[in-house]
Amino acid sequence: MTLFRITTGEAELRSYTGLDHHSIAMLLLGVAVVPMALGTLRGARPAMWALTAIGIVVLVISFTVDLPAALDEGTLAVTYEGAQAEPAAGFYVESLAGALLLVAGGLLLMTAPSRPGALSDSP
Repeated sequence: MTLFRITTGEAELRSYTGLDHHSIAMLLLGVAVVPMALGTLRGARPAMWALTAIGIVVLVISFTVDLPAALDEGTLAVTYEGAQAEPAAGFYVESLAGALLLVAGGLLLMTAPSRPGALSDSP
């Protein structure tokens, strides 16, 4: 999926995928989400914390690494008049996934019982 592209308005000069830009880092984070999500189904609070942390990491990468790169034409601005860099669908999907992980992990932490077996307050 295209992360960002550089165009002149009439032609696409370059496009970058997530694999081009940060190798398999996001793929590894996505793979790490699967066991954490399964852990949250069992009520494991560390897995909920991990989902929240992975969401934060994804958002930090999106907004500190990918967004500046998506808005920088680099040397193509010198070579081609009117070159513009813009985020593509991959950037928005990546940002949305990070936000959803952060919100899901946070909501799970807020609604989960503080200790196992604490569903009822019986003496």
